[in-house]
Amino acid sequence: MIIKLQLPATATATRQQASKTVQQPTRKDRVKADRIVIAIIYLLGIIGAAVFA
Repeated sequence: MIIKLQLPATATATRQQASKTVQQPTRKDRVKADRIVIAIIYLLGIIGAAVFA
């Protein structure tokens, strides 16, 4: 069984997290994230090919 401790730091952090509203990423943000991920995967492929060749 997990014991929940009532520490001032965790209580404050919990209240702050609950009060924030999450905004949906715009299309521009998603495209930017996709490009970054694709670039990382591309570089990992090149590095992997060099290492295992």
